[in-house]
Amino acid sequence: VEFAMMRVYHSYGAPDENAPSTIRNARAAGINHVDGYIYPCVKCGNPAGQVKDALNALESAGVKIDRLWYDIEGSWPSDKSANQAFMKELVDAGIAQGIAAGVYSNWNSWSEIMGESYDYPSSKGLPIWYPHYDGSPSFSDFQNFGGWGSPMIKQYLGDKSSCGAGVDYNYMPGGVFNGSVQPPLSSLPSGVLPSPPPANWSGNDTTASLPAGAIFNITSNGCSWAAYKQCDSRWANEPLGTSTSNTICRAGCAMSSVAMYLTTRGHSMNPSELNKWLNAHGGYAQSDLLVWSAVDSAFGVSYQGQQTSVDVETLQKGLSACHGIIANVHNGAHWVLLTGYAGNDEFYVNDPGFSTTKYAHSEMVRFAVYH
Repeated sequence: VEFAMMRVYHSYGAPDENAPSTIRNARAAGINHVDGYIYPCVKCGNPAGQVKDALNALESAGVKIDRLWYDIEGSWPSDKSANQAFMKELVDAGIAQGIAAGVYSNWNSWSEIMGESYDYPSSKGLPIWYPHYDGSPSFSDFQNFGGWGSPMIKQYLGDKSSCGAGVDYNYMPGGVFNGSVQPPLSSLPSGVLPSPPPANWSGNDTTASLPAGAIFNITSNGCSWAAYKQCDSRWANEPLGTSTSNTICRAGCAMSSVAMYLTTRGHSMNPSELNKWLNAHGGYAQSDLLVWSAVDSAFGVSYQGQQTSVDVETLQKGLSACHGIIANVHNGAHWVLLTGYAGNDEFYVNDPGFSTTKYAHSEMVRFAVYH
């Protein structure tokens, strides 16, 4: 991987809390060029403030990006003049902050949102990174728009699996790179580096058809472990259960871990869908406390209860049978789905809240288990 981008600002109007650790992980992995992207919150207004908030959050965390990309696609208001004014403020704010910037869009999205001829970003020297999933690592398909006569980067394949990680493939003159960590508007959870597979993983990709919102990490025992993020913008702000204070993003780690296991078992149940199902089927106590056994009969699983002392060998045996082992970490404050044994008494995990890819056995204080 030569290049990486990750989300630094949520579409609901807040910096991505996972971005700093993901950027550190990318740098530590030897990726020299690390960018970030803003998926702007149009309804929130104050585009300049969104740019400043995103960059200030990174600065406060002690990390830097090489370029900031503005993701222009999806659902925007129909008023192109207002959209252009919003875009201008984004660009001007980036210039004022002294950050190199660019635009992620293509001729279809740009024409619909800004108008084909609107060229303020290109006139300020911002490059274009465009998505067109034709499978061709070349610019031969590029269509001029927005004042851009040539692109910097093309995203030519989406939602692929490489070495156990969900990636999109991108092309830039001088080489093809696949370092786009959770790229804009993919069907994958955003902002994290997925769990790596064990060293003896065969590399076979059996995930040609993925449920929307899921990454699958295929381990040596053949289990295709699904991964979701509780702070994915599609459900981050949904109330957890019937709570008036807790959201899926804030407190949905246990529920999201169960969603990952159910999807692994073939039920294609993302956190939003499971949250709604639990609400309708007595799956919460006291408004937002998960009733672990609520999913048993409907989804063909069997909740075995929670244990506080499970040795490494027993956990390995459970994972080899693709059992759902959800570990309590961070001194009891967080839940993650175990996906494999990493050696040295460490386990790979799909962490719904953080970019952590493995935890030591000693960090796990209890285990909720499904068969």
